[in-house]
Amino acid sequence: MLTTVIVCPNQPLLGQLKDMLTNSMNLAVARTYSHYPSVLEIAQCVRANQPDLVFIGMDMLDSALQIVTAVQAEFPGLPLVAIDHGSDRNGFIAMMRAGVRDCISPPFNRDNLKATIALVDSILQRGRPDYGLSDRVYSFLPAKAGVGCTTVAMNTAFAIAGVSRHPTLLVDCDLRGGIVRFLLKLTNHFSLQDAAQAANELDEDLWTRLITRFGSLDVLHAGVIDLSFKIEATQGTQMVEFWRRIYKTVCLDFSGDLDAFSIDRMAESKLVFLVTTPELTSLYLAKEKVRAIEPLQLGDRLKLVLNRSESKSPLTNKEIADLVGMPIFMSFTNDYQAVNNSIHAGTHIQRDSRLVAEFQNFAKSITNDGPMEGREAKGGELSQKIGRLFGRGPSVKHA
Repeated sequence: MLTTVIVCPNQPLLGQLKDMLTNSMNLAVARTYSHYPSVLEIAQCVRANQPDLVFIGMDMLDSALQIVTAVQAEFPGLPLVAIDHGSDRNGFIAMMRAGVRDCISPPFNRDNLKATIALVDSILQRGRPDYGLSDRVYSFLPAKAGVGCTTVAMNTAFAIAGVSRHPTLLVDCDLRGGIVRFLLKLTNHFSLQDAAQAANELDEDLWTRLITRFGSLDVLHAGVIDLSFKIEATQGTQMVEFWRRIYKTVCLDFSGDLDAFSIDRMAESKLVFLVTTPELTSLYLAKEKVRAIEPLQLGDRLKLVLNRSESKSPLTNKEIADLVGMPIFMSFTNDYQAVNNSIHAGTHIQRDSRLVAEFQNFAKSITNDGPMEGREAKGGELSQKIGRLFGRGPSVKHA
């Protein structure tokens, strides 16, 4: 049985087409829209429902063309069928040029729809749309509490959403002390805990009630602290599969406790960012975290991120890399005022800060799989004394 999504602002026509498809053509209608959804909404709908074809009304040509263009770009090969009830010839030609494969007009009848379905079948036989799960899952792990891991994860997620314009998700996975809800002044009382409890029945409608949307970025906060709550293994797997199906990029902000949920998620992440600061206690615990998660065999997927970097720091980037035992992948400037301003505003870091460009650069690097070099600094001698405290191994080369 084929599955379809219908976008048709003309509600009488929408009802007629839905009845005809379900009762006479044996098609499953996964979702209907009596309005033109945003590009983000239709992309998430297609990812969530994985239809075999999409019907799109031509009531407002510009809006219809925007959807056709977006769907074709995101899901090449997905058959699109226009619903025309009085548009001019130029409008139909524009829709066809944008990627529409066929057009139907009322009154709908079985023979015409049968011909359209036959055309769709022939297209699908040549190759179905690729609805594979996204592999862009990025985990953020703090070396210790207070290193600004949530600030890094949150601003990276905003930067990715802004740069790519693709559906992006940020999840606060710190069930014992998550602060994303506070930082972004979120009022939605639904949280990760609710998502976990409903993991086996997550769908597009339920999900939209759980998250808070900021343009192309959706945010799911951790909820109120509940020491008795635990995410079961099956719940974690079901949630992540759902997230990977409807989002291009997923950013997970962990507590650093290395609980079972975070360990499982890091093991399946494309990249894991270990966030530290130049302070010795942070560097020591960063080295300990590297040792602790070694059994995951993350290899090159584990990247060291230096937060609150300062040019006057006693340790150079190379010395920090030597102490932790891995190269610095990215470093972020220490700009207390910019971070504090963003907290007061309840948003990500904006304008008048080097951090804006740094997070954009970081986002472009990881989403395009390009290399990123940490900022190099001149050598010093302090690390020779500190190294004995850390029991460090041989020096490492920068990425």
